[in-house]
Amino acid sequence: MNQIFANLNKLENQMQAAFSNQSWDEVEGVDDSINQYCRELMSLVDRGQVDEADAKQAMDNVMALYRSLIELLKSRKDQAGSQLKRLQSEKEAIRQYSRSTFCK
Repeated sequence: MNQIFANLNKLENQMQAAFSNQSWDEVEGVDDSINQYCRELMSLVDRGQVDEADAKQAMDNVMALYRSLIELLKSRKDQAGSQLKRLQSEKEAIRQYSRSTFCK
């Protein structure tokens, strides 16, 4: 049972690393493994083989990981949106300059 908790902790670290490296296939694989361990953990709780409070803490840790990854994605989305707006402004400025310079 302690092995399940240790594996979940290890998978959380792997998920953070894969996410940081934008290795999306690895993220998907780690996500599948986390789901498998969570199901196994819940099964052990149902059979009374794992303390419910310990399982809840492990699940809370997993959920905190996913919340932090969601926030990171939102941040990256906002940054990408700002970058896109800046590039569009630069494109428009270049277009206007080329029209005024070459269309005389």
